[in-house]
Amino acid sequence: MQTEVQDMFAFFQAQFTVMGHQLPPHPTRAPRPPISSPPMPGSAGSNAGAVVPDVDLSAARNLFPPAPPPFDP
Repeated sequence: MQTEVQDMFAFFQAQFTVMGHQLPPHPTRAPRPPISSPPMPGSAGSNAGAVVPDVDLSAARNLFPPAPPPFDP
């Protein structure tokens, strides 16, 4: 893929040169810097070892009717 990107850049650079324009030099991708700080509170990384107890949601069943109300035009 890197070769294809370089080939496309060379093609565009040649086209721009023919038109009298200059392209900047080919960009290079720098590697991502390592993450050196601990995760922020509340982020997914900070919850990695957390144990979350189960919550009983059976009472929420009564909040919603089992069927939609009848249509009354």
